[in-house]
Amino acid sequence: MPLVAKKTSSHKRQAGGIHALPSGSLRVRVYSGIDPVKKTKMYLEETVPAGPDAWEKAETVRAGLCR
Repeated sequence: MPLVAKKTSSHKRQAGGIHALPSGSLRVRVYSGIDPVKKTKMYLEETVPAGPDAWEKAETVRAGLCR
């Protein structure tokens, strides 16, 4: 029987992205589909204010927008 490598983890790509703004705030952006009328891509966006725990809050917001 030939040796076959097993996939040890289910490495999935994360939906959406988090980008730092010049003000220090973070912008969370998630793709939400195509507009049926205009035929353009639509995105949900939310801005998280700057702060010591901004990245954790942004991850929470990203997870909420992905639902």
